[in-house]
Amino acid sequence: MTSEHRDFLTPVSKGKGPAWLPLVLLLLALSSMFLFGGDRRHFYKSKMHNWQSSKNLMLAENLSSAHNFRLFERLSPKADGTPAYVMYSRFPVGGYALIKLAILPFDTLSAKIYAGRLLMLLLYSATTVVAYLAFARLGRNRWVALMTTLLAFSLPFLLYQADQICTEATVPLFAVMLSFHGMVVFVQEGHFRQLLGKTCLALLLSWKVYALLLPFVGFGLIRELVQSHKERSTAAFRLGLQQPTGRSGGPGAVLLRSRYLRLGSVALFLGLGILTFNFANEYIALGGEKSLLQLSSVRSMLARTGLGQLHTDYADVYSVDGLDFLRAEFARIGFMTLSHVLPVSWDTLGGIQPKTLPKSSHAVAIGIVVTITCLIGLGVVRQKLLLSTLALSGFCWVLPMRHVSYFSQGLGRAFYIGLFLVLCWLGLLAIGRWVGPRLVVGVAAAMSIFGLSSFQISRLGPAAEAAAFQDAILADFEAIRSITRGKNVFIATPRKEVGNLVGILGGGNAIDFYLSGSRILYADRGPHHFAGIDFVVSRGRYENEHLLTPSNRLVFLYDQADARELYESVYQTIVAREPAAHSTFDVYFDPGQVIYVKTPCAPADTEARFFLHVTRKAGKADVSPGRWHSSFTADNQSFEFAEHDGVIFDEKCLMTVQIPSFIATIHTGQYTDEGPVWQTEFSVEMP
Repeated sequence: MTSEHRDFLTPVSKGKGPAWLPLVLLLLALSSMFLFGGDRRHFYKSKMHNWQSSKNLMLAENLSSAHNFRLFERLSPKADGTPAYVMYSRFPVGGYALIKLAILPFDTLSAKIYAGRLLMLLLYSATTVVAYLAFARLGRNRWVALMTTLLAFSLPFLLYQADQICTEATVPLFAVMLSFHGMVVFVQEGHFRQLLGKTCLALLLSWKVYALLLPFVGFGLIRELVQSHKERSTAAFRLGLQQPTGRSGGPGAVLLRSRYLRLGSVALFLGLGILTFNFANEYIALGGEKSLLQLSSVRSMLARTGLGQLHTDYADVYSVDGLDFLRAEFARIGFMTLSHVLPVSWDTLGGIQPKTLPKSSHAVAIGIVVTITCLIGLGVVRQKLLLSTLALSGFCWVLPMRHVSYFSQGLGRAFYIGLFLVLCWLGLLAIGRWVGPRLVVGVAAAMSIFGLSSFQISRLGPAAEAAAFQDAILADFEAIRSITRGKNVFIATPRKEVGNLVGILGGGNAIDFYLSGSRILYADRGPHHFAGIDFVVSRGRYENEHLLTPSNRLVFLYDQADARELYESVYQTIVAREPAAHSTFDVYFDPGQVIYVKTPCAPADTEARFFLHVTRKAGKADVSPGRWHSSFTADNQSFEFAEHDGVIFDEKCLMTVQIPSFIATIHTGQYTDEGPVWQTEFSVEMP
């Protein structure tokens, strides 16, 4: 230990009882996450939870040496049948590699999902243990460190994300706390190599480590410069010199010798190396079709840091500048602080919508008070460098990344976990000075809070009916993927419609995961052609002799030739009748469905959105529209061609829309922003 770190050393008190007891109690509390885990074999939770889990499993499943360890969402067949990558290489590969190792020994889809969730829980547990060890070093009481850790990591919105298979939730928490533990050991004992190793490992998992490094390196350099100036001034005074010539040298020499600067430099070059690897892999995968600045990952990085253009949907709806931004962030801190007393529901756990955050005046006020309290508390403790680094890390991430952090919902509050840890530690340390032996009551309370939070989260799992439904989905795709591996697959149902069908399945990302290893083309991802396609996946079940998966219940597989023949047969059956209305599209009516047909037809003919307006029969006004199609608002629906299994084959367009049984007239057509492309109206006869 050097004099450089002596001022920041706070000895760890042995306290009463064995040193291992708090750690055992911590592990006992953590076991509640596994004990109350519920069903983790499916993508079952709402909002971002299922979407992120399925997406990251998909990316990890695709990660392999056969593809030069590229991060890509899927392989999609081009018009000529050759494969094309859809890349996603903006993050370090380490988190995906961990997920890959966890799911590699398993073959079934449900086992892979469970293994991924178990990995996240183990990482969350490791994060909690590392945080405890760090705060046990910082304070004089291991029991205060235990309570701090339990209270912070029992926040319901964190436990909600604990089993979320996501490299932007649990993985960054582990990376940040691992690096922070290295910082604590370095400041107290001078182990620089340990800090360097932990930081490099953490950077392979998440970019959020830079939010911790920025204040740590900055504060460390300032401290060394100030200390050097004092030493030189003291030496000059003792020697009676007019110009200080202390042994520490000038500011330039101090910076050259600084281990803080070396740490920052190594971290910077490692990050640049990871980005170079990712971008080069993406550029090579795309065959040089795009310039470097046009790569999706480069554009995403520029947009996230404010150097590029945001997606227009975000830019038009939300503001990321000025007071609204600051109020939104303080509201997140307020909601985080209140997390233990808020009702546990999908809405509160998934996060308040960004546009409503600035209006949450009570949460904003609490957030401001919490932040000011922490800053004042940091002024009266000895561990200013380390605690300031942890408390400010959230702001150091949010401010430069405000163009993406503002839109984060549940993840947005996780940015400030360092601030909450510092708040809990300062408060409990102050209380512990006069509570004394009664501290055991606080430990029991903290453990109870953690266990209760775990239990509440587990109660939000799926009902038995939902689990049985998803078992059927998984069984269907097990049969499908056993046939389609390595082949070109056309998904006749678009991604968002699949998501509507399965409800809590996880949307289109789940389908990409289920069919990893195949080359996938979605109906809403390009021309509706069959060139180079081997198989067709559809929700429609026709004659059993056409099915390759006759035992499936919800999603079915067809051979490409059979599918074309099937569509042609359906088309000929329809056009043999008189349409209900002639227009750009001929519109046919069957009880329970409206059918749109056009010949000849090209993809451009389907680009304009369709509309469908119905009037109800007398006495049917009380029938809920949600019972016949979730995308109807009142008696109106606006949709794209692909949303209703629309297909184009042999210059023929065919689309079927399910309708309710209580209608009297139908008004339908296509429109653009300039107005209708075509429209027609007719009465119907319902049995």
